[in-house]
Amino acid sequence: MNVIWKRLMILPPLAVGGVLLAWAILDVSPPARAPAAERVATARIIAVEAVSVVPRAIGHGTVSPRAVWSAVAEVEGRIIAKAERLARGAVIRKGTVLFRLDPIDHSLAIAEAEADINAAEAELRELEIERVNLEASRALERRALELGERELERKRKLAKRGTLARAALDGEERTVLGLRAKVRDLDNQLRRLPAERDLKQARRLQAEARLESARRDLERTEIRAPYDLRIAEVEGEVSEFAAAGTVLARGDAVDIAEVTAQFAPARVRTLIAPGAVKGPVTIASFARVAELAHLEAVVRLHLEDRVIEWPARFSRFADTIDPETRTVGAIVAVDDPYGAAKPGERPPLVKGFRVDVELRGAARPALPIVPREAITEGHVLVLDADNRLRRRPVVVGMRLGALAAIAEGLDAGERVVVSDLSPAIEGMRVDGVLDGALASRLAAEARGEGTAR
Repeated sequence: MNVIWKRLMILPPLAVGGVLLAWAILDVSPPARAPAAERVATARIIAVEAVSVVPRAIGHGTVSPRAVWSAVAEVEGRIIAKAERLARGAVIRKGTVLFRLDPIDHSLAIAEAEADINAAEAELRELEIERVNLEASRALERRALELGERELERKRKLAKRGTLARAALDGEERTVLGLRAKVRDLDNQLRRLPAERDLKQARRLQAEARLESARRDLERTEIRAPYDLRIAEVEGEVSEFAAAGTVLARGDAVDIAEVTAQFAPARVRTLIAPGAVKGPVTIASFARVAELAHLEAVVRLHLEDRVIEWPARFSRFADTIDPETRTVGAIVAVDDPYGAAKPGERPPLVKGFRVDVELRGAARPALPIVPREAITEGHVLVLDADNRLRRRPVVVGMRLGALAAIAEGLDAGERVVVSDLSPAIEGMRVDGVLDGALASRLAAEARGEGTAR
């Protein structure tokens, strides 16, 4: 009985608790709702600057000499002397005698030709004396003929009157005929003299030509450097016989070094401003394209701890497109590539160096510039006056390295997002963090400062 009573005693408290719980549930009001906050993204931005862009392009090539000269024996002979410093790698000054060949045969040829000239001149003098004598003899014979013809005419008149025998008249006629024959023979001899004189003059000219050839051959026994050279190869040695056409040494010109660097055609096109060549393109205007486009060049050699530069000048474009890389060859020239060399500090620009070549075109009119990666599918992201994101279509005027110059769609001073913003929702609010360092780098690259990429 006590147990049942104890169990029943718990019911009243439970009932009261249930009533209180129900009242609390029904009487409690719902919590107040706070308005949803707008999401604000953070992104790096730049204030767009209009800069006059200097188009640049980088190519790569190998240094080669302006000219490669071969010391070729133009006449045959035994080598009797060689320049003391003639060895591979040596720098030889212009005019240095590299080899001497035995000159005796050519000296004898000179003496022989001079003797033939003297003989020909003596024959011409003798012929002139003969001409003078023949003309004098002819004059005498003509005078005798005149006298004989007068005497013949007188005797003919006497014979008609019968006072002169026929035999005397015939004798006088024979005398006149003989005189006429002598005059005719002298005339024939004089007519032959010009032909004989021409023949003797031709022989003299032949002897003079042999003399000139022998003298030139004598000069060719000395082989001199035509310009400053760096010797690449030496073949001839003293006491060796050199046949005509034998290559005795080879050398490279050191006054000018050339580099044929390869460039992508699109980069070359960027260097030449539209309208740089006025009117239709001709052979003459194409040959002057570097001058008309104001192309400049610089050659850079990358060493382990430094970069060495040489000012260069654009020379010409190569004649073909590289069939493997489909690149255009541009040839630049460096004057006096040895001039600025300093042992241990700065090497000369020698054959075989692998170098970079930077070409620069004329500065273009100022355009707004942005990083290339800021352009996506022809659009950039800009912030309006309320710091809201806007997607702006743009027209790219020129791409250069890490930047793009905008021809249409963007003005200087506008703020462009340069960091990856995902998701980029039109109209979303953006807290822009100005990246002044990036803007400065872009402007410097646009103006042509530093190294092009």
